[in-house]
Amino acid sequence: MALLKINRESEMKHVLKWFLIMVFFVAGEGILHAGDAVIIGADTIKAAVRNYIETNMPWPAGTMRVEFSTRISDVVLAAAGRGKISYQVRSKKDEDFIGDSAFYIGFYEEGTPVKEDVVRVRMEVLRDVIVSSRVLVRDTPVSSHDINIVKKWVREVSLNTVAGPEDVVGKKICTSIRPNTEITSNMLKDIMMIKKGKLVQIMLENGLIRVTGIGVSEENGVYGAVIKVKTASSNKTILARVEGESLVRVDF
Repeated sequence: MALLKINRESEMKHVLKWFLIMVFFVAGEGILHAGDAVIIGADTIKAAVRNYIETNMPWPAGTMRVEFSTRISDVVLAAAGRGKISYQVRSKKDEDFIGDSAFYIGFYEEGTPVKEDVVRVRMEVLRDVIVSSRVLVRDTPVSSHDINIVKKWVREVSLNTVAGPEDVVGKKICTSIRPNTEITSNMLKDIMMIKKGKLVQIMLENGLIRVTGIGVSEENGVYGAVIKVKTASSNKTILARVEGESLVRVDF
């Protein structure tokens, strides 16, 4: 009977020990000690990875969405020397912080590595995307009324992605597209709006005053290009930005 009693007491202690560990698991706040084990909760690991991404990413704050590709479990370490336990997240050398990737979280006791886990994530970035506001047929010159700017979650940045409306307006569309189609650089071609030796209208403005004049272009020019123009009134060469067909602007 005495032996049975001892066994039952031993079992109860064992059950109580693991019950306490499970309580610590649920609490999941940082690094917790339970008996001979040290527990780093899954939520703590996720927060550490998210913080690392948001601190090191090249994107503006608030534009990153992180999803964990695999289930993250609590990490249980045997605290051999009862030293201070810490952790650190690192990434691969050429990490671009978009799309599917893996990060590495290392665990240390008094600075000595004791374990390293791989955390796989999917990162999406909220970016401005230029889309068509209506049907655009092939060779249509694109105006500001033909496009909209919308927010879109993306997993990659294509080499053909346009930076903004200035990369689209004033160019021709190479292929017919439907409304709400993303416009990329490979869909566009430049329009030669000004030819060398032709008369152009020169517009000078500073927000309050607008003055117009006539000049002769000394260069060919597409929309948005800065070209040399000789003024008819003073015969001086100035730099002006192409704004439209035979139209240039000088800001002062």
